[in-house]
Amino acid sequence: MNTAGTEATRTLFDDWASTYDATVRETFGHMSGISFDDFLGRICEALAPAPGARVLEVAVGTAALASAVVRRGAAGVHVVGVDASPRMLEVARVNVEAAGLGEAIALQEADATALPFPDASFDGVITSNALHHMDVPKAIAGIAR
Repeated sequence: MNTAGTEATRTLFDDWASTYDATVRETFGHMSGISFDDFLGRICEALAPAPGARVLEVAVGTAALASAVVRRGAAGVHVVGVDASPRMLEVARVNVEAAGLGEAIALQEADATALPFPDASFDGVITSNALHHMDVPKAIAGIAR
């Protein structure tokens, strides 16, 4: 994605951050046929992180999936969530702290196409409802490292 596209996406999600969770929960079932919570549960089941696993969530948004992974995962699972939207990260921080998950979830601003981590830093990577907003080949290349 070009810089203008990246900036437009960041602005979109900055503007949407305060109502994102309510909007997604309200509309997700109409689009997919399952509830948003069931969707998160299916990702957690597919990921099935081992005890102590380090998981990267690309485009963490409001940390709904990261929180589900920590709650439903094995003991000691740690999630690092990255997002390009500062406002989404603000909402995510509030959600993580309100859920008492601050020790298990770390959040930082980062572009999915230029992840700031050494190769093989994580045991698993997750993302949801996000790749269509990115330069997919670049994002996948970074995720695969």
